[in-house]
Amino acid sequence: MLAKPFWPLTCALLALAACGSSGGSSSSSSSSSSSSSSEPAQSPTATPAATTAATGPATAQLTEVGSTPALTGAVHATGVLCSLPQVPGTVIRVQATSPGDSSVAVVLVVTASSVVVTESMGAGQQFKSRQFTGSGVSGYNDTVGVQIESPLTETSAANSSPGTLGAITSIKGGISCGAFAPGTSTVAVTGTSVAGAVGGTPDTVRVTCNQSAANGSSVTIIGHIPVGSGTGLFSVNVRNGSLAIVISAASGSDFYTVTAQGAGTLTGGGAHVDGTAVEASTGRTVHAAGDATCGVTNTGP
Repeated sequence: MLAKPFWPLTCALLALAACGSSGGSSSSSSSSSSSSSSEPAQSPTATPAATTAATGPATAQLTEVGSTPALTGAVHATGVLCSLPQVPGTVIRVQATSPGDSSVAVVLVVTASSVVVTESMGAGQQFKSRQFTGSGVSGYNDTVGVQIESPLTETSAANSSPGTLGAITSIKGGISCGAFAPGTSTVAVTGTSVAGAVGGTPDTVRVTCNQSAANGSSVTIIGHIPVGSGTGLFSVNVRNGSLAIVISAASGSDFYTVTAQGAGTLTGGGAHVDGTAVEASTGRTVHAAGDATCGVTNTGP
């Protein structure tokens, strides 16, 4: 059993599918220190992007102000996911790197009433992170886009380790979902999880084809599903011959895997799923079977 909140695990699953890449534009930045400083905050100068585009990939043009020069300027967006199922509801999620230090990851999760900005660096025992939240959100439509102009207040967990990460004090700009399409899925799921029985066909489904030279090809299916007495989140990363599945709910999450011929089969523009995955730490299982067609294709290095 993995007794962690559902979102970090879902993000980890997306990372398996090169969630840091997108059909949108991406740019690299030169590394510089992001250590804490008492330098005064400055106002963003970049013009926010319009959110009226109806064609092309999802994009984000955002600027942030932080306590160090490395945290002030244009954020380098590397992936935009619109109408992404979460519990409850859906969100717009942006994966990026900080303006002046490409080793610092920046993730925005936007709803109709808030924007949550998380910065992080390192891994394992060296992992450091800080979280900031604001309410300056307008024109939110999770399939179209959103405008953001918000001061930020730190909302990091009490046990988080900030290390030398500086503070992000405000963020401004726009996100466009472009020619967003959710995709379709008939994949049905049955099994057990830490939150109880899992059963049904996920709804509010989003299906994404991922194509990356470094990470290969995969299909990600995410949707809401009945778990125990409530609603949870189903996420599966499909590759030829393997499935990696996360079932998440308020009480915890489970991570299941299977590697077997026919468990996952990539098709033209989608995937076929038919396999029973096992959670190594608990022995719990889930069976997933059905077909999915991608609504969006993400490409990356």
